[in-house]
Amino acid sequence: MVGRGYVDTQRLFVTGGSGGGVLTAWIVGHTDRFRAAVVVKPVINWTSFVLTGDMTNYFYRYWFGEFPGTHAGPMKRSRLAYVRAT
Repeated sequence: MVGRGYVDTQRLFVTGGSGGGVLTAWIVGHTDRFRAAVVVKPVINWTSFVLTGDMTNYFYRYWFGEFPGTHAGPMKRSRLAYVRAT
């Protein structure tokens, strides 16, 4: 869409909720293309999500293969891993 000239590249906005919130949180940490962003209901800390979610057994078994705290899988997926002190 940018290549076709349909959007103003100086006023791009991104938003997402739930899974889209995860992706929005990821993208604003990896590009400066967007002027504004709204992250709604994302999973930021995968360890706490797995341990407090309504399907803990499913999440850790099928999404991570092991229980959180026994390997680094959840932190690798966490947006917290991309936070930098300035």
